[in-house]
Amino acid sequence: MEPWRTLVRPLEAASPGGLGGYMFYNNALLFYNNPMTIIVRLDRLLLERQMTLTELAARVGITIVNLSILKTNKARAVRFSTLEALCRELSCQPGELLEYVERD
Repeated sequence: MEPWRTLVRPLEAASPGGLGGYMFYNNALLFYNNPMTIIVRLDRLLLERQMTLTELAARVGITIVNLSILKTNKARAVRFSTLEALCRELSCQPGELLEYVERD
């Protein structure tokens, strides 16, 4: 098992607020009712680079709240300038940060 999986505790039941719950797919956290087919692999990249969300937020110049929205795959859009800054600070390509997933 990947070490970063221990950082997140799975939900046992769907929340009454309609979040639906979440699951792991190919080392990424996905929300059940999330219609997005693009997932963000920020957790894995942060763990591999031994960097905290707070440290990345300071380096990139985005709030921790907005980074958290990206990390939990709740973001509806990402600016190219944000994507560029994330890739620069994480020393990665956009394809390492974003992944397309087929949905039923």
